[in-house]
Amino acid sequence: QTYAQQLIRAYSDDITQRPYICSYLICGLLEMYVGEQSNQTWCADGNILLSGKTLEQDGQVKVELLIKMDPCWHLNQISDSDEALPLAIETTNDWTITNISYPEAIKKTFDFQAEPLNVFEGELKIDLVLENDQLNLNELSFPENLLKLKLQLQACNNEKCLAPETTLLNLIL
Repeated sequence: QTYAQQLIRAYSDDITQRPYICSYLICGLLEMYVGEQSNQTWCADGNILLSGKTLEQDGQVKVELLIKMDPCWHLNQISDSDEALPLAIETTNDWTITNISYPEAIKKTFDFQAEPLNVFEGELKIDLVLENDQLNLNELSFPENLLKLKLQLQACNNEKCLAPETTLLNLIL
């Protein structure tokens, strides 16, 4: 980040007086400080696409999270508990998840393990409800209107498991 701060200082006059000549620099800085501004992101070396839609209703934000996995890929159970799910979702800012609806996990046995694991495969839809008592949803502007979801997952195929990863998905209200 110190290099980025040096760039900001070096180009500060241009950024404030002629921002159109620094558009790529400004986009890069925005992505560095608040993350990618898109309702979708790729993870698992490009084998899984995460996307989401938001809908504000009665002071709550309803989120529909869609996960599309390439054929032969699945999300692996992320802890040793028998009831563990293959995906964990939390927020990184002041929003609270009040209701979450995961699909039914599939129990599968693999060559490398005797006990079955809970996995998700194919295309999934996860519904969740977010609340924030401190914000008036009708008065939100950037960056308060960003809903940041942190997803923890481990993707595997029939030959290998990738390292567990944490992916950030920014949704705009």
